[in-house]
Amino acid sequence: MLSVISYQLSVISYQSHAKVRAKTLAWKSILSMFTYFLTFDVQVFVKKLKSQIEIERNTE
Repeated sequence: MLSVISYQLSVISYQSHAKVRAKTLAWKSILSMFTYFLTFDVQVFVKKLKSQIEIERNTE
C-alpha cells in the first residue's frame, strides 16, 4: 500500500517536473528566436545605414 502511494507521488512529481521543463524549454526557444530576429534586424539596419552613407558620400 505504501509503495503504491510513493510510486504515485513520484509519478506526479515527475509529470509536474516535465511540465515545468517543457515550459522552460518553450520559453528558451522563444527567447532564442526573439534574440535571433533582433540581431538579424540590427544587421540589416546597419547594412542599410552603411549603404545610405555610401550613397550620400558618392553624391557629394
